[in-house]
Amino acid sequence: MNQTTYMVMGADHHEYGPATAEHVREWIQQGRADGDSLVQVEGTKQWKPLRSLPEFADLTRTISPPPPPSPPTQAVDGPRPHYLATPGFVMGVLACFFCGSSVFAILGLVLSGISFAGINDRPDLYCGAKLAVAGLALSILALVLHVSRYHAVLP
Repeated sequence: MNQTTYMVMGADHHEYGPATAEHVREWIQQGRADGDSLVQVEGTKQWKPLRSLPEFADLTRTISPPPPPSPPTQAVDGPRPHYLATPGFVMGVLACFFCGSSVFAILGLVLSGISFAGINDRPDLYCGAKLAVAGLALSILALVLHVSRYHAVLP
């Protein structure tokens, strides 16, 4: 019985063979050849990738490696604004907008004061001190407007 033989082009660009199909299978299992290795079938002049030959297709299937694990996600890399700094600032703005509204001014003082204290206690975790100070300043201004307006009405 006449067996087909193969010439295999090695990674070093040397031709190896003639080798039987069994020898080529051994080379694949040993890692000496893979699906990208060029092979010439006996009696032909054309070099083809090993995976293109049906007799070696089962051994040269490329299995994609699993994707690398994604890095853990972090919501924030550094300090984030204190959660009460913006509401305190908004209350201060509303207090000024409504001509010294005492309700908004007091809320602005409380919220901005709490956020400013929290920022000072944990500067590694929170930022937004300027926003808290602006909320405090606007709330104080609104209270001054409210008190001055109230005293202007009194006899």
